[in-house]
Amino acid sequence: MEWSTPSNNDAIASLLSALEDENKDKAFWKNFLSKYGPWLGAFFIFLFLLFAHTIYVSWLVRKRTAQLTASMQRAQKLQQLVNSEQEKISAMERAGIVGQLSSMIAHELQQPINAITNFSRGLRIRNERGSLDPEVLQETLQRITHQSETAAQIVNKVRAYAKQHSAEKVRVNLLALLEKSIQKFKQIKGSGISFNLSCSEVIVVEVDPLESDLVLYNLFKNSLEACKNESAPLISITVEESEQEAVIQIRDNGPEISEDLVNSIFIPKVSQKTDGLGLGLSICKALAESQGGCLSAIRNAEGHLVMKLCLLKADSVKEIGENQ
Repeated sequence: MEWSTPSNNDAIASLLSALEDENKDKAFWKNFLSKYGPWLGAFFIFLFLLFAHTIYVSWLVRKRTAQLTASMQRAQKLQQLVNSEQEKISAMERAGIVGQLSSMIAHELQQPINAITNFSRGLRIRNERGSLDPEVLQETLQRITHQSETAAQIVNKVRAYAKQHSAEKVRVNLLALLEKSIQKFKQIKGSGISFNLSCSEVIVVEVDPLESDLVLYNLFKNSLEACKNESAPLISITVEESEQEAVIQIRDNGPEISEDLVNSIFIPKVSQKTDGLGLGLSICKALAESQGGCLSAIRNAEGHLVMKLCLLKADSVKEIGENQ
């Protein structure tokens, strides 16, 4: 045997071609990985990080949602607790108000009851003397009826407060309100005291008539007690007005007072009278404030006590006529 040139080279050429193609593919991938391998690695790392971030965000959202839900439930429970406590506090406040109003009943009912007692005693004395005139009897009975109605209104007012009913405000002419209160006061306390009233006829206020009447009566009574030892007791009433309020100033010609008395005048159960309860002015202040006004005390330049009662003005006199 001996080496010789093959007669057919196709098999060898095909084998060489296959080997060259395989080497080319290996070289291509080797070059491709060598050139783009870092980028591919970075891309797959990015995909992994993106997938991990998505999973983390999803977990975090579920966690925050659960925390928010729990927080909202705690807030709801806390709000329910706050509402419950507020209701308890409101109930306690109403109980305190009812207690104060019970004191007001004892204090304020004394006025109409005393008036009824005095009118009844006067009728009895005149009847015993045989000098009871039918007209006097009729007038006195009307006054007794009026005082009985006032007492009933006071009781109903306290019951309304206990039930949290708001005061029924109406628009009234301030001058007429003051004149009516003065007339009623003179009927009960007698005509031995003089009033000096200075008030415009066009001032209209929005008040609860009964509460305002109680406040004015108490202020008049305190002024009378302050100047009862004077030879000519006088109560001066002046009214000033601003855009929203009417300011009533009540002053008597009694003795001078100290600044300490002015500062303690509204303190409950502090009274300068031996038989006083110290509730009158504190109740008057609360009634004035319940109507949107206020009651204060000042010592003027002459050293006398001046009570300032502020009442809310109504919109206009025209609305009074329309409501009537």
